[in-house]
Amino acid sequence: LDKPRFELLQYKGNRPAPPPDNGKDTGMYFNAAGMHIELDSMHLMNGTFALINHMRPHTVLPYFDDRFIQCNHLDIAARKLSFIQDTIKADMRLSTTERSGFTIKHLKSDFKLTPQMMEFKNLDIQTGGSHLEDYYAMTYQDFQEDMGDFTDKVHIKARFKNASVSSNDIAYFAPEL
Repeated sequence: LDKPRFELLQYKGNRPAPPPDNGKDTGMYFNAAGMHIELDSMHLMNGTFALINHMRPHTVLPYFDDRFIQCNHLDIAARKLSFIQDTIKADMRLSTTERSGFTIKHLKSDFKLTPQMMEFKNLDIQTGGSHLEDYYAMTYQDFQEDMGDFTDKVHIKARFKNASVSSNDIAYFAPEL
């Protein structure tokens, strides 16, 4: 796919409550329809992913802002991609530049996404000035709600080997340091 764009925008909204759902509750968060998708490979080129929380007032900041995440020039190559029940898995390679300027030059991982976790096993990531290997996971109660309040609601578990971390990369997330 060339130039795909995916945005999750959160607004307070004034619409009335939806009518009662008389359908069967499948318990699925991402996949209520029960789709089963498996692909040998997929390639997204020059895409954009955005997660913008308009429910909390803010101004656009020059560093990473959990209320305005926008990844541009997003390239993803995935092998053994599956979307079964509420779990997405893939052997993934990714590169992107976030709105703040933070750059992921290369990310390779066994990727897994569930409604409560985003996991990168066998991680190899190179950013503008850092290189990390091994394992990184983020856990949360609700993907859409909590990613829009990343700093307070997302929990990180990491185990790094052969790590070198640049203070310039840290400054995108903690400019006061």
